[in-house]
Amino acid sequence: MKQYLVLFLALLASCQTQKDKIPPVAVYDQSSISAFFEQAASDDKVFHDFKRSPLFNLVQENASYEQGLNSLNLILEKFPRLFERLDKLRSNDAIGSPRIYPYDQVGEFSPATLHYIALCGKIEEKMGDLEGKDVVQIGAGYGGLCRVLHELHTFKSYTIIDIPAALKLTERYLAESGIEGVRLIAVKDLKEEIYTDLVISDASFFESSKVSQDHLIAKVVANADSGFFFGRPMPKHVGIVPYSPKEIRRKLSKTGIESTIEIEENVPSLSSFNLFWKKSSISAENIQ
Repeated sequence: MKQYLVLFLALLASCQTQKDKIPPVAVYDQSSISAFFEQAASDDKVFHDFKRSPLFNLVQENASYEQGLNSLNLILEKFPRLFERLDKLRSNDAIGSPRIYPYDQVGEFSPATLHYIALCGKIEEKMGDLEGKDVVQIGAGYGGLCRVLHELHTFKSYTIIDIPAALKLTERYLAESGIEGVRLIAVKDLKEEIYTDLVISDASFFESSKVSQDHLIAKVVANADSGFFFGRPMPKHVGIVPYSPKEIRRKLSKTGIESTIEIEENVPSLSSFNLFWKKSSISAENIQ
């Protein structure tokens, strides 16, 4: 725990010393974090156990056993189809040496992989059949969500948008996983509008700056037939000030998208939420 505190303070200092430079577009768009992503992508030794790095764990692979248990319980209760596929989906833990824990009924899993599986279930529940869809994912992470989704579905196209360093690690992770055909676009290179069946994000959209969010809305989100964004509150001291979920909902409404916000009931202490919409359907009752 002490090593995480030291690294967190170093990251905070980095954010403060860079305040006169170009502001970061996302929570891990900091020099120290980006440098590690690039190192993990190019250095075999670092890549071998990158999921255990204390620096990487500041932004990824930092869920607790209890959070993994919450995800597993959700899978058991609501997504029996995914429960039947757990042995295959466990393969996401075969790369990067994540911290894994023993769970009753299913054996050893990393909490992050269980989160991805549960998130897939929530996306399918709200968005319907994903087979043959054009999908855009905002925020790469390291490629874990993309890998799990590809274990479950065949897509017409799949695009990931993020900062260059994250895309480098994702490119290697997907290659090592045997996932081909995923289009990777750096946020700074996103010039043309993208039209897609579905746009998704695992926290990254709500961990981005307002400038980046506005750019993503204009180029991608407003052109998507449906969308599902998982989010959680952003600590103010990390140097990123995103729009709130209600502000995003109002912005989407101006583009003709009526979205719904639901608080995650299984993790109330984290105040996590889901924002989603389908242009072809009437939005359910919204949180005002």
